[in-house]
Amino acid sequence: MRDAMPRWIATWTPNQAITVHQAAKSFEAMGELAAAEQHYRLTCDIWNPATHSRVHALAAAETGLIRWRLGKHEDAASILRPAIPVLAAMNSERTARQLAKIRATAPELLAGIADER
Repeated sequence: MRDAMPRWIATWTPNQAITVHQAAKSFEAMGELAAAEQHYRLTCDIWNPATHSRVHALAAAETGLIRWRLGKHEDAASILRPAIPVLAAMNSERTARQLAKIRATAPELLAGIADER
């Protein structure tokens, strides 16, 4: 994993996922969606879904939503589908916001999941 990261991320902080995530948000805010997608995906790869299921699912949702905006709908769906049940099972504002974004962007992916929030 460290080889895939820019050197400054790999050496600068013990919590690379947070640093990479902030970089992704910055790229997204600047309209650099390809770079944002790359960094969101790297964030998703850093978090272990077995030990950090919530943050992994949140990162996967962000990756999928950016991919959807880039027109990569099949790739987006493939990363969003496994994240959706995890997000739906959690009771937090962040997961609710991500599900709302997914519902607004690709409602067909949430078929059968009630909008309870």
